[in-house]
Amino acid sequence: MTEVPQSIRLIARLAEVMARPAEHWPQEMTGLATMPPDTVSGLYRGSRSALFQKALAIDLKLADIKIDDSFMVDLRTVPDMAHAVRIACAPIAEIMVALRHLAACIYCKAVNGAVRKSDREAMLDMLGVDGLLTAQRQADVFWPSLSGLAAVTTGLATTPAEPPTSDGPWHRPSTSKAITARPPALQHAYAVLLGHVNALSETVSRILQARLGTVPASYGPQTLSPQQDRDIRDLLERKVPTWSTTIA
Repeated sequence: MTEVPQSIRLIARLAEVMARPAEHWPQEMTGLATMPPDTVSGLYRGSRSALFQKALAIDLKLADIKIDDSFMVDLRTVPDMAHAVRIACAPIAEIMVALRHLAACIYCKAVNGAVRKSDREAMLDMLGVDGLLTAQRQADVFWPSLSGLAAVTTGLATTPAEPPTSDGPWHRPSTSKAITARPPALQHAYAVLLGHVNALSETVSRILQARLGTVPASYGPQTLSPQQDRDIRDLLERKVPTWSTTIA
């Protein structure tokens, strides 16, 4: 049986994510978070699923994200474009893995300098075992440029209070709670990841922002050096296995 080329699988993933936002966007970013789960499930799995998904995509203004023939050619032939699309269209769980490892590299000095037991435990809770090992054993060796991005000086592993939400239907926050409910170091890592994707493709950056929101105001747009972009790509391809495949 002939294997489907990586580029075709990536195009299919992009089409799926763009065409079915109710299934691939965090619910608060679609405006569906205040609806009962059974109601939402019925909308996107029922007989009128295609119509509902299309209406939601229109409401999210996904048609404004220009994906033309030139974009598709680049997706098949330009490794940087394929890398950016893998990130922007990845399952949210994979993006969170990437953010933990990215935060581990950015804040490796703070992680390794933690003295109090409570601080070390907070770092472990934030980064997980794998992320902690990245900070302790690999960050300064393989991706040293990333520690120069450190911006949070206090409370970097402190989980913030639950952000206020609207009870009104179709309310959408500017940034997903998948980001805002995380400690500052992970929020900053998202800002860096968004800056990395934007440097590769502004169009793909808009897809990622549509899914997870804009950069938290505390961090602003991130401008990365060429070396930092290279280090981020190498880090992500090593730590998120499904992002390391090359386009065929």
